[in-house]
Amino acid sequence: MNLRKLIVYGSKITLIHLSTGKYLSIKGVKYDFGSNNQQYMVICSDLEIDSENDVWILVETNGKGKNEVDPVPLNNIGVTLRPGEIGVDDEWLIRRYNPTTSYDTGHLMNGDIIGLFHNKTNKSALYSHAVLLGDGSQEVSCSGDGSESNNKWRIELVN
Repeated sequence: MNLRKLIVYGSKITLIHLSTGKYLSIKGVKYDFGSNNQQYMVICSDLEIDSENDVWILVETNGKGKNEVDPVPLNNIGVTLRPGEIGVDDEWLIRRYNPTTSYDTGHLMNGDIIGLFHNKTNKSALYSHAVLLGDGSQEVSCSGDGSESNNKWRIELVN
C-alpha cells in the first residue's frame, strides 16, 4: 500500500528499480582502485528487501542548515544517500518524473518515480545495467541523461 507521505531529511528509504523491481543495495563489496581509492559496489539485488543492505538515509549536504524533519525539495543538489551505517557520502540531485513534463517540482513524496543525478560526475543519472552478474544482481552506475527506463526508481519510506 503506497501512502503519499512527505519524505523529510533523515528518512530511511528504499529505492526500487522501476524496470526490474529490484532494490538498490550495497553488499559491502568494494572496487579497489588502490590503497587510497576504494569504492563500494552498488547493485540492484533482490525483489525482497534486505533491511541491512537496502535501506538508505537521506541527509542534507549543501550546508543550508536543514533539520531532519524538513521536507526534501526536488531539483536541489545536496542530498546524500547514506547506506545505513556505512560512511559513504555522495551528493545527488533528485528529480520526480511525471506524465506531462520530464520532471516535476515540489517536495519528495513516498512512492514517487524519480531520477537520481550524480553531482560529482556532471549529473549523470543512476542507471541499472541490464546484464545480470553471477548472483543474479545487476551492477549500478551513472550513465546518460535520465530519460531511459533503466534510470527510473521508486522511492519508498521504511518504517
